[in-house]
Amino acid sequence: MKKALQTILVLSSFLAAACSVPGFDAGTQKSATGKSHKIQAPVNAVSELAAIADNNADRSGSISLAGVALTESNDKLQMHSQLSSSRTAMKSTSVDFSHLDSIGKRMDFVQIGCGSSSPLLKSLPAGLSEAPLAAEEVADTLELKARVVLLCGRIQWPQSYVSIIADLIILSDVDYEMLPASGIGFISIYANKLTLLGANQITTKGKNSSTLVLEGPALNLAVQKEIVGKGSLSLKTISGQLVQIGKISKEQVEK
Repeated sequence: MKKALQTILVLSSFLAAACSVPGFDAGTQKSATGKSHKIQAPVNAVSELAAIADNNADRSGSISLAGVALTESNDKLQMHSQLSSSRTAMKSTSVDFSHLDSIGKRMDFVQIGCGSSSPLLKSLPAGLSEAPLAAEEVADTLELKARVVLLCGRIQWPQSYVSIIADLIILSDVDYEMLPASGIGFISIYANKLTLLGANQITTKGKNSSTLVLEGPALNLAVQKEIVGKGSLSLKTISGQLVQIGKISKEQVEK
C-alpha cells in the first residue's frame, strides 16, 4: 500500500509540473498535421500507470515552437529549415512576445562557454557590458536575461528549470543535455532573433524509474522575428526507461 501511494504521488506531481510551463499553452496546441487537440491528464492514473508498465511506452516530452520557428502555410505547419526535432513539434497558440519589447533597449550581454577573447564578442553592438550571473532566487531554477545571450560549446547546467530571454540569442556549436535529478523540468527559450553557428543540439531526458516512464522535460522555443546564420539546431526529447531495481545497479538507475 505504501509503495502504491508513493507511485500515485509521483505521478500526480509529474502531471502537475508538465502543465505549468511558463508562456506556453498546455491546454490547446496544434501539431504538424494541422489538427488542434487538447492536452489533458489521464482520467484514471492507475490504469495509465499499468499501461506504461505493460509496454514500456515511449513518453518523449513535448517540443513546442512559436513565431518564425514554426510557421503555417495553407493550413500546414512548416518548421524553420535550420531546425530539426526528434518528434513532431507542436505549435504553441498562446506565446506572448510583449515581454521582449523592451529587452532590446538593455545594454548588457551574457556569455557562457565562449571565452573573453571570442570573435563573437566583437560582433556585438557597441557599448554593451557583460552582466554577471546573478545568484538564483529559486532553487533548481536558472534564468538568463539580457539584450544578447551567447552560448558556445558544451553547456552544463544542474538546474531543472531553465529560461533564456534575450533580444538576440547566439548559439555556436552548443551541446546541452538536461537530465533533472527530480525527473521534472523544462527549458524555455524566448528571443526576437536567433543566430545559429555550427551544429547545435539541445536534448532533454527523462529520469529512469522503476515505477513509471518519465517524460523528457518540455522543450520550448519561441523566436519572434528571424532565425539566421549558417548553422543548425537539433531539438530532442527522450523518455526515461522503465527499469527493474533488482536486476541493475543503483548507478545505472541514476544515469
